[in-house]
Parts: sequence; structure tokens; C-alpha cells
Amino acid sequence: MIFCLISIHDNIPLFKYGITFDYYRREYQEHQKTFDTFQLLYLRQTDNNHTIEGLFTNECKIKNIDVEREFKGKNRKELFTIDESHSFERMEMIMDKLIEQNPTKEHEKYKKEIERLQTEKAELEKDYTHKIELQKTIIAEKIERLQGLQSHNLSL
Repeated sequence: MIFCLISIHDNIPLFKYGITFDYYRREYQEHQKTFDTFQLLYLRQTDNNHTIEGLFTNECKIKNIDVEREFKGKNRKELFTIDESHSFERMEMIMDKLIEQNPTKEHEKYKKEIERLQTEKAELEKDYTHKIELQKTIIAEKIERLQGLQSHNLSL
């Protein structure tokens, strides 16, 4: 996910957000031809791009900072502006939170499998420790018994 500064009009910045799989080609070559300014300010990786983008679009609409504007004959969406209540830093935090809270189902599957394996490992370590302690006790008892027999034989 990216945020790029694309325009400043009446001291109000306008940002483009969205998915990018090929940043250099799509964003750098194409968007620099379309927008007066194109400065990358935010770049995050997520494996749930389409969901995150839709949720962020809804956030912008709810906050009434979404913008649709024409640039060089093309209608552009996935734009937002900022105001006193919604700083750029706040929008970064919102995007970061959306990415964190919305992993793909596959990501969740891996997370659950990791947790299961960690629990299994802890149980094995606990079981192994218990077995070692049991072996130590058995050996200590054998030593005691043999020492007792040895003392008994020496006294004869």
C-alpha cells in the first residue's frame, strides 16, 4: 500500500493511495506523467491488498476526506486530503492498523499452526524434563541400594 503526494492546491495537499505490485513501472513511470508532483511518502507491504484498500476507502469516505478529481483528462479516484482532524500521520496510523487487523485467512492459518507447534514443543520439553527427573530418581535409588549392599558386604 502506498501514499504519494500528488498535488498541493491552496496549501492543501492531495494524496494518492492504493495497491502497487510493480511500483517502478506503474507508480513512477505512469503516475509521474499524470500528476504534477509524485512523491512517495508511505509504503507498506500486506498480503491482503484489496481488502485493506476497500477498508481505507471507506475510512476516507466516513471522514469526508476522499477526493475524486480529473488530472490530464483522466478521472482519478483513490485520493484523499487532510484537515485539522485528520493529519497525514493519523492516516498512516489508520492504514497501519487496518493492515495489522486484517491479515489474510492463510496468514491466520499459519499463525494458528505456529501457536499449535509452540504448545506441542513446550509439552514435549515438559515431558522430557519429567522423564529426566524420573531417570535421575531411579538411578539415585539404585546407587543408594548398591551402596547399602556394599556396606553390608564389607561388614561381613
